[in-house]
Amino acid sequence: MKSENRSLLVGGIFVLVVAVALYEYITYDMDDSNKDSQGGRHLHHPSGISFAEIDDKFSRKSSLTNLQKVEAWKRYEGECVEWWGELTHVESGYLDGIRIGMRHKASTSTYDVQISVPAQKKERLLSWEKGQTYPYKGRLMGYVYLMDTVYVDWGCD
Repeated sequence: MKSENRSLLVGGIFVLVVAVALYEYITYDMDDSNKDSQGGRHLHHPSGISFAEIDDKFSRKSSLTNLQKVEAWKRYEGECVEWWGELTHVESGYLDGIRIGMRHKASTSTYDVQISVPAQKKERLLSWEKGQTYPYKGRLMGYVYLMDTVYVDWGCD
């Protein structure tokens, strides 16, 4: 009888832990403190750089000239960022690896960030679905002003 009670207790604790974790996950998405100025969720920014900061400084709406943007980008290139984005596409890269597109702004028709992902991460990406929001971490590599696109290399190692 004691063994049955212990099994019930362990099972009850497990259910409670799962319920609390699920609650935390659901309420995280509802809490405005976990959203950036564009309305997208974000994680801790390892470098302190948010997508909104990059967008404000380098997009077409920026007051900086292209020459000023080129100079300003030097401060950001190679910095590690950890952001959330809506998956818009996953495709094979031209030479190797995989490219994924992430939308951060509702006004964007395609993607705001294009991420180069090593081929060995393919298994992880197979479960990702278009239109869903995912966290990602990578190094800032470039910004194409005409397309308002940030280029990121997957991972910060």
